[in-house]
Amino acid sequence: KIKEYQIKLDIYGQSTDLKYESDLKLKSLHLKNIKWKGILKKEDVQSTISNYDFLCLCSNFSEMSPLVIQ
Repeated sequence: KIKEYQIKLDIYGQSTDLKYESDLKLKSLHLKNIKWKGILKKEDVQSTISNYDFLCLCSNFSEMSPLVIQ
C-alpha cells in the first residue's frame, strides 16, 4: 500500500464544470499531498513538467498526441 507521504499529486488546469471542480477540491482539502495549482502558463509548461516523474493528461476528446506533450 502506498502511503500518503510517499506520493504527491499536483493538479493543473481548470475544469469547464466549476461545481464539479469545487466539489473535488473540497473533498481533497484534508489531503496534504494533493495541491491544486490552477492554470499553467504556456511558457511554463516544459520547465514545470520536467520536475515530475509522471504525467496524467486528461482530455475531453481523442487525441493521438496532445500538443502539450510535444
